[in-house]
Amino acid sequence: MRLRPFLELARPEHAYEVIGGFASLGSERVDCRRAFGRVAAGEVRAAENVPDFVRSNMDGFALRAADTTNASEHEAVLLTVAGQVEMGKPATITVEPDHAVRVSTGAMMPPGADAVVMVEKTEDVGDGRVAVRDACVTGQNTIRVGEDLRKGDIVFDVGRRFKGGDVGALTGSGHATVEVYRTPRVGIMATGDEIVEPGEPLGPGQVRNVNEYVLVSLATDLGVVVNDYGVVGDNERQLGDVLARAVSENDAVFISGGSSKGHRDLTRSAIEDLAGAEVLLHGIAIAPGKPTIIARSASAAIMGLPGNPAAATVVFKLFGSTLVRVIGGEPLERILTTRPSARARLAEALTSTPGREDYVRARLDPGSPLPSAVPLRGKSVAISTLARADGLIRVPLSSEGLEAGSEIDVILL
Repeated sequence: MRLRPFLELARPEHAYEVIGGFASLGSERVDCRRAFGRVAAGEVRAAENVPDFVRSNMDGFALRAADTTNASEHEAVLLTVAGQVEMGKPATITVEPDHAVRVSTGAMMPPGADAVVMVEKTEDVGDGRVAVRDACVTGQNTIRVGEDLRKGDIVFDVGRRFKGGDVGALTGSGHATVEVYRTPRVGIMATGDEIVEPGEPLGPGQVRNVNEYVLVSLATDLGVVVNDYGVVGDNERQLGDVLARAVSENDAVFISGGSSKGHRDLTRSAIEDLAGAEVLLHGIAIAPGKPTIIARSASAAIMGLPGNPAAATVVFKLFGSTLVRVIGGEPLERILTTRPSARARLAEALTSTPGREDYVRARLDPGSPLPSAVPLRGKSVAISTLARADGLIRVPLSSEGLEAGSEIDVILL
């Protein structure tokens, strides 16, 4: 075993730059039924005009706007009802002067009509006629061909992670399939002789297996393929063997424990022993999570996380999930810009040490006009703060703390 000092502590923004340097995976074409949660591997352009026919935007009557010039709430214009256009059917009735055709929202506009009067502005007077009490203008309550999208318009940029509504936009713009990045395969392992599984008796100095379960859950939430390698003891050869297998079977591997400077911390040595591996960063100026490692092998990204459960969780949420999403094809800038957060008012003052960026677990309590962010005090080993936390309060690197009552953004967990 070789001891390794930290490399120069990286500022958080530099850590993100390192993560942004990892390449995206290859792509595949999938049916749009399987597109939810996948990431666009290229621009998606409309395959057809949307809509591809002029349609009504209201329930009412299609008519010629010129026939309603003298209509008002107090004086109706009487038009003869020539028929009806049903939804999903072609419009075969031509609207002649002083005539109207009943239409529903989305129905095809009949030839000769150039406007729709909403049904609330009409009255059925019997004998096949309708009273119109609205002076319509050309194009009123209609949707033009291509008004939503013209054929060739960009619907989604490369790197878009498709949400439920996005899948509807794919099919609605004429796509049955879409090119997406391959789903990342993520390996998870925990290290330490002291780790004991739930349900087994605890001996002196032993702790429960928390990190394996937490990291598998967090990775699963990203929609990736998760491979769980369990707990590896503090044995250099065993760790090296399991790590070598993990990097050969995954696109990213996360190892909790063994990344600090203790005499039994083996993770960095095991990484450096891999053929073609390179440690890109060891140590980030954050708390908790300082001893984080970011590395690459010939085939996979590798991240070493702290052994303390709360620290491991914070680092994975901030940096680990970002790494997985980057290799999955999402642009780094978009990931950071769209990170879920909530505006809140700080319930009590926080102090910090300049030169590191603190992430404080917090509970959000109802408040008006803003919720109250209540810091949860506890060291990085405190799993109780994980159980109660709704988010993280960021105390900037250059700050000595935040004042009570400050408006802050809470990063949601």
